[in-house]
Amino acid sequence: MKGVLLRSTLRGLGRLWRGSPIDLPQEEKIKLWHDAMSVSEFDVFLSHTWHTKGIWKFLALSLQISWRNILLCWLLAIILMELLFYLDLLPPDHIRWDVSNPGGTYNWDVPYSQWGTILAPAVSLVPFLLAPYASQAQVCFLDVACIHQADDHLKERGIYGLGGFLKASKELRILWSPPYLSRLWCIFELGAYRRGPGSVENWDRST
Repeated sequence: MKGVLLRSTLRGLGRLWRGSPIDLPQEEKIKLWHDAMSVSEFDVFLSHTWHTKGIWKFLALSLQISWRNILLCWLLAIILMELLFYLDLLPPDHIRWDVSNPGGTYNWDVPYSQWGTILAPAVSLVPFLLAPYASQAQVCFLDVACIHQADDHLKERGIYGLGGFLKASKELRILWSPPYLSRLWCIFELGAYRRGPGSVENWDRST
């Protein structure tokens, strides 16, 4: 069996996800097979359809890997910016409110720090962009790399071995999209995993 690191499939802004295996050059198909490592089991079996644009799968997987770090970076950036503002190390902006009362209307200037609002989202992008190099080393089954796409004999063996690959997988991760349940292979993977040692509690659905 051949497997690849989940994080490595996200490199090049998800280049591996953005095109169908059919469209890959012959040399690229052979390289993907040889670059995959021999494994005895998979941490994750990625079930998806190539009829869905790869950019959505890239975004979903990147967020799955990095969402905790994204929230942590956002929170730390907000705290740091507000602290610097409180210590008068950052210049404030002002919000002007017009307040009406029986005695007339007057303006009320409220000092406001926009630094956290501006910088926190930018800082949060850092862990997202670093997701392909995350410390997680989950070994996954991805058909384009783990089934030989250039050798018809090995490709046939890989296709007929899908049941065995699912049996050797700790988790089935569904990259769901509207065409998913219209694809025969996706239905087969669901049924084969459900009938195998994995249970419904181990499923991870991603949108």
